[in-house]
Amino acid sequence: MKASFSLIPFTTDTAPAIKITGEIERQQNQLTIEYNLQGQAKIIIPQINTPTRKFGLWEHTCCEFFLSLQDSTQYWEFNLCFTGDWNVYHFLNYRQNLVEATAFNSLPFRCCGGMTICS
Repeated sequence: MKASFSLIPFTTDTAPAIKITGEIERQQNQLTIEYNLQGQAKIIIPQINTPTRKFGLWEHTCCEFFLSLQDSTQYWEFNLCFTGDWNVYHFLNYRQNLVEATAFNSLPFRCCGGMTICS
């Protein structure tokens, strides 16, 4: 089953003139998320390189998604960058006890269709 989403900026004062929508789908043990960026803002997409695990991608342009266990405070944050760089963090509580999730050796995703990240 696919579900659609639309992201809303925390503040519109400094947000670029873009719209981010997407779809998420889970089939057995595979999660597929598609982000679509539309708008008139100038976004510079760096050259895609060999995918590397990098810290601090959220400080620049990256797409994120979060997974949690039902009725639990712990969750995982996934960072995906247009360059192919990525990272996964585990938190015990909201924004507390950030630890890289070392169970992930790689994170397969690709940029496709211009500015769409497919994972």
